[in-house]
This record gives sequence, structure tokens and C-alpha cells, in this order.
Amino acid sequence: MNLVGKIFIVLIFVFSLVLMTLSVSVYISHQNWRRMVENTTPNAGYPLGLRPQLEALEKENQALQTEDTRLQDALQKERTDRVAKVTALERERDRFQSEYEKVCAELEETQKQLALHAENAKRNAEKAEQLEQDNARQVEQIAASLDAKNREREINRVLYSRLTDIETALRNSEARKTDLTREIAKLNEVCQYLNLQTYRATAPPSGLTGSVRAASANGNVEITVGSDDGVLAGHRFNVLSPDGTRYLGVVEVVEIRPDFSICKDVPRLKQGTYTTGCKVTPRTER
Repeated sequence: MNLVGKIFIVLIFVFSLVLMTLSVSVYISHQNWRRMVENTTPNAGYPLGLRPQLEALEKENQALQTEDTRLQDALQKERTDRVAKVTALERERDRFQSEYEKVCAELEETQKQLALHAENAKRNAEKAEQLEQDNARQVEQIAASLDAKNREREINRVLYSRLTDIETALRNSEARKTDLTREIAKLNEVCQYLNLQTYRATAPPSGLTGSVRAASANGNVEITVGSDDGVLAGHRFNVLSPDGTRYLGVVEVVEIRPDFSICKDVPRLKQGTYTTGCKVTPRTER
């Protein structure tokens, strides 16, 4: 064998090694694509097949669609409920507005009655003065025409009759004044319940001072000034410490007596505890 033949033999052997290496690498990298797609049991060599994965994803997608439908229905139901609640609240607001207008009308009517009562009281006072003048003239006439005994008897009878008329008129006026005061107090309580502005008469007489004679835990406070001092329902008084150096709060008159008044505490203006002996002074602002 010559040199050329030896060279060809070596080349053939080299090519054989190359082909053998290529065959081994192809065998090692070979994949069973059918099993890669349809494998249902994952193991070390082959993961779960693409088809089972796709089926699992489709089931998950179906479940998500079902959940989305359920959530959409729940959202629609909640939206319907919210609309119903808003409608109910609007009706409730309209009802409160109607009640507020009614209370305002009643309060205005009560104010008119109170003004009429004040005018009637003024006329009664004028009538009483006129009666006194008439009585004086009648006494003079009787004194001129009768003897001392008959004159004294007749004077006493006339005076008693006039005094009885005056006392009856005053009792009627006081009863009407008490009724109107109670009505104003009730209307103020309704206004406070509805968080509306309450009725308040003109400011208390300037320079009027008094003190707390009783205070309860439920907010009722009795003060030593009453109708004889010109106090009306709705008047407000500042409450000060007994020495008058510290502001404690504000009370509002709800019931009136000749020599004292029953008040209600104003919580939003309270800054201390009321005790017997605390001073009270008129308050001119709300």
C-alpha cells in the first residue's frame, strides 16, 4: 500500500469518528414530541404535557369567567340597593323638610300670639289704670252723697269689685302667658332635635344678675331671676364661677316662675360644672 492509500484510510477513520460523534449528539438531544404534548404524568424526564396544561388553563379560565359573572351580578345588585337607599334618604329628607317648614309656621304663629298677649297685657294695664281713675271718681261721688258709714261700706264694695275684676284679668293673663311659654319650650325642643335654630326672645334686661340655686345632672338649672325681673322664655344667661372670675357656660330659659326660672344647659358652650351659688349674667349673643 502506497502513501496515498494510507492517507485515505486515515481520512476515512477521522470521518467515521465525526459521524459517530454527530450520531451520539443527535440521539442525546432527541425529544419525544408526542409525549411532550400528551404526557399526563410528569416525571424527571418529561414534564406535564402541553395538552393537559391547556385543558387545565381552559378550566381555570371557565372558573374565572363564572366568578366574573357572579361578581357582576353582585355589583348590579349592590348598585340597585344603593339606588334604593338613596331614594329612601331623599324621601326622608323631604319629610324632615316638610316638618321643618311646619315647625317654622307654628313658631311664627306662637310669636304672633305672644305679641298679641303682650298687647293685651298692655291694654289690660291701661284698663286697670282707667278703672282706678273711675273708682276714684266714684269714691268721691259716693263720699259726697252718703254719710261716713254708708260711704265706707260702698267704697269697700266698689273697691272689692274692681279688685276682683283686676285679679281675674291678671290671672287670665298669667295663665295665657304660662301656656305660651310652655308651647315655646316644646317648639324649641323640637327645633333642637331637628338641629334647627331655636326661638329666643329679646335679650334679658341689661344689668340683671342672679345666681344658680340648683343644678341637676340631666342639664336642668334653676336660677334666681324670673318673670318679675323681666325674664322670658328663650333668654340666655352666662354662667360664671361664684367669684365671677371664670366662664363656665350658657343656659337657656325654658320655664318661668315669678321669682325663679328653669333653664336648660347649652352643651356646645359648656366649659365647666355648674354648682349652687354660681353667678348668672345676661347674654346678648347666640
